Amino acid sequence: MTDNCNLLCEHCIYKPNIISGKLHKREIPLETALKLIYTFRKLGAIKLSILGGEPTLYGITNEWRDLLTLIYAAKKVYNYRYVRIVTNGLLIDKLLDKEEFKLLDEISFSIDGPTPEIHDKLRGRGTFKISVNNLIQSIKKGYNVNITTTVTKYLIPTDGSEKWTLIDRMIRFAEELGVSRINFHVIFKMGTEVDAWDQHVAINPYDWIEIYKNIRTKIANNEYKIKVRLPQHFVTREEFEKNKKFYGYCPVKMGERVLIHPNGVLRVCSALLSSIHHIANYNDKEITWEEYQNETVNHKMNEYTPCTNQINLYFDNYVPLCFSFKPDQDEIIWNALRQEKSNGWLG
Repeated sequence: MTDNCNLLCEHCIYKPNIISGKLHKREIPLETALKLIYTFRKLGAIKLSILGGEPTLYGITNEWRDLLTLIYAAKKVYNYRYVRIVTNGLLIDKLLDKEEFKLLDEISFSIDGPTPEIHDKLRGRGTFKISVNNLIQSIKKGYNVNITTTVTKYLIPTDGSEKWTLIDRMIRFAEELGVSRINFHVIFKMGTEVDAWDQHVAINPYDWIEIYKNIRTKIANNEYKIKVRLPQHFVTREEFEKNKKFYGYCPVKMGERVLIHPNGVLRVCSALLSSIHHIANYNDKEITWEEYQNETVNHKMNEYTPCTNQINLYFDNYVPLCFSFKPDQDEIIWNALRQEKSNGWLG
């Protein structure tokens, strides 16, 4: 909704947009935003994620009227089944008692470590305490609260402990807070423009393979009290060939999402953030197909393949999967894809 933000996080993949937003104060005008969510609802969209920048800055100059109107319209006018906001949590306490805000199906707090030492290293001194306190207040007021954690090198132990221990500790911390789910994203050196902004905190793929194996085992053994969304990221070439339809999940090919940016760009693949590539453009009157820098160009649209854009993550006998590929996740779009057998994907 906005490229404005009240932080400048070390690992932010939107950093070019945030910096540009600070210069140009770019955000989607409310009238345009309402037209867009109406259009995509007609096309079959059922879930709306409100992102930034920092989305709680959207409409802050008019007592958040723009943000609250958007939430109300999505839920009560256009009947989106699931509307969520992803926030750093610093301002959320100002919104919790607003009636329109209570319509949200989920508030997802960005918490990047189980301690201030880890989280604040990425997001700024004092942010952990404020965000966690506001998260606790949100739960007390009856909101469905999730945590989104970005896995950086700071969540990989350097004291000789097993690689998975800090991820396990993060899940246990989320349990103690009382959230309903924790969702992980992982930063790698992918071979796209995003690397210029976050490669200094990226983790080693071999570390993630070890972490994933151990945490998935704990999930399978029901060792956690909350839901855990964990990206697999890698399989061997042999595994991929055995089940291409499953492992070849790709939002670009399936057309199951769109990212709406304040600068008039529509994009599907998150790996192409900060690049010139996108799928379409929009203004307050129309949406037009991108003819010259279209992100579908390099995709084999009718084939199941490993991730097209993570070119640096083909190594040894492993191939990269979409970072949204999180097996067994209980998530509204993932569940809808399972039910739509006609799309050929039976995960």
